[in-house]
Amino acid sequence: MLQWRHQPNGLFSPFEHAIKDAIRRSIVDTRSETRMVVIDIDENSLNMVGPWPWPRSQMAQLIEDLVTEHGVRMIGLDVVFPAPADPVGDMRLQALAQFAPVVMAQVFDMNQREQAIVSGVPIGTTPPIPGNWPQAQGHLANHAGLSQARCAGNISSIIDTDGAVRRLNTVVTWGQAPQLSLGLAMLACDTQTAASLPRLLHSLVASGQDQHWEVPYSKHLDAYTVIPASQILLQQVNKERLRGKWVLIGSSALGLNDTVSIPLASSVPGVMVHAQALSTWLDQVEQGPDSTHPSARAIAVLWTLSTLALLAWAMARWRAWLLLPIGAALTLTWLGLASVLITWQQSFSVSAPILAYLAVLLMIPLAWWLTQKDRKQLLSTFATYVAPSVLDKMLQQGLDKPLTPRHTRITVLSADMQNYSGLTASGSLQETADLTRGFLQCITEPLLTHQGTLDKYTGDGLVAFWGAPLDTPQPENQALQAALEMVDAVHAWNLQRMAQGLPAARLRIGIESGQALVGDLGTPFRSTYTAVGTCINSASKIQAAAKHHPHDILVGEDAAVHMTDVKLVKVADLQWGATVRPKAVYAPINALQSNPEGGDAPMPGTPAAPVATTSSARLASP
Repeated sequence: MLQWRHQPNGLFSPFEHAIKDAIRRSIVDTRSETRMVVIDIDENSLNMVGPWPWPRSQMAQLIEDLVTEHGVRMIGLDVVFPAPADPVGDMRLQALAQFAPVVMAQVFDMNQREQAIVSGVPIGTTPPIPGNWPQAQGHLANHAGLSQARCAGNISSIIDTDGAVRRLNTVVTWGQAPQLSLGLAMLACDTQTAASLPRLLHSLVASGQDQHWEVPYSKHLDAYTVIPASQILLQQVNKERLRGKWVLIGSSALGLNDTVSIPLASSVPGVMVHAQALSTWLDQVEQGPDSTHPSARAIAVLWTLSTLALLAWAMARWRAWLLLPIGAALTLTWLGLASVLITWQQSFSVSAPILAYLAVLLMIPLAWWLTQKDRKQLLSTFATYVAPSVLDKMLQQGLDKPLTPRHTRITVLSADMQNYSGLTASGSLQETADLTRGFLQCITEPLLTHQGTLDKYTGDGLVAFWGAPLDTPQPENQALQAALEMVDAVHAWNLQRMAQGLPAARLRIGIESGQALVGDLGTPFRSTYTAVGTCINSASKIQAAAKHHPHDILVGEDAAVHMTDVKLVKVADLQWGATVRPKAVYAPINALQSNPEGGDAPMPGTPAAPVATTSSARLASP
């Protein structure tokens, strides 16, 4: 958008000017401009000839010497003669303007004023030119005696808000007559270059520069040959030095007040703006009609869109601070590309891609704030569900919305204390609390050690799962190892209780795998990270069925087929409801019992079969 709506004096124009001016200064051509000479009415010339304005006969003599003695190709004047002066001098100037290769100067005012500036008689000899050229509101032209001049050029320039001249009106209209800028008028007045004028003007219209044209300032100021006017009048210049050259006559004298600021210097004679413009036009004439370049503006737009896509891709995958070096690298690369594009065309914004990068980089603090917000939410939500090591991994991996509910495969572990009511019936409140805390401590630590997610406590037990929020390579093995350590921990705890004369407690565990909906399934009043699915109910029923078996750990068939660390044996088939097929349950071989006394459970028997064996036994749902 900034490319297509680029405004020379818009909000970002100071930034645009600073960058573009710096690029121009860095790539300026220092080779001598051999096609052109600038004749300077400088302080020394005024001291030798006399104060300004000079007699018209003196100006006529200067032009005659350049045309007849030095054989210059074309003269462009950066001096206007708004009123008649000495008659003889005016007659000589009139003859030169009509018959010599001379382009007179005139100024067109583009500003709306209460009282329009109208002075002199504008010279309009150019036929109509297609294009949306700006309309002049006033003029300062030569007096009527010079109105029959063969050629005239507009020497006005556009001053930006910072006081620098970067643009010219190449064509303006006064009434219906198009008026060319000085450089273009010199080309139009020369028989050899006039044929190239339509092509040059068409390129301006095609590139959207018919309202104003940015002067490239491609030549170093020292590349121009500048000769004091006094040296021409005093015949101190070798005649061959100027032969066949394009000549511009202007003034650097302070008294004439014709100095301007340009990107290359803070104060130069105004004629140097036209010298820079003429150099560019001559380059384009010499390059010919076959010399074309791709649209710099289109390239800039393509570059901006592609690199913004790259930044968006990087932001989605990497840490936000990495955008800083990436943005810096893209900016430097763009400046290098812009240094090439600016030698082709001027009508594109150098700052637009950089401003786009800055806008993206300004999002880093916002991204950091959002990251910290998500981190705090993650910490507050998962701190009670997973071990600190799991939480650290979640923060390191930067999981994408781990609280968002999703369907995934998990392994569920349901653990419970058998005969809790009987164990607490005759005990004191403190004994009940100690029993509950001690038991839950025994079964919680192994769960967290093996990176399980604690779903909830169920009073005298818990429900946990593996596979969310972190993907677990072997969730079934992790769950079984946690279960075995739970049994070991409860066994050791029971030995301590028995030594104190307290009854032992038996642990029952059921494990099953399956698809579940996992995520924050709470309400705005309370966040609850949990899992919902058939496998949750199955694990609970398998755990309850353990009271009919001597095995503290029972594993459902969907989980058993994925367990490779411990050998399992089939215990029985379980069925819940008449429409559900029986499902096999298994137990680990040679597992320790949680109750050293073997109480609250049937006497151990010989397992029925290994994993691959089926059984027709059926157990009722507890």
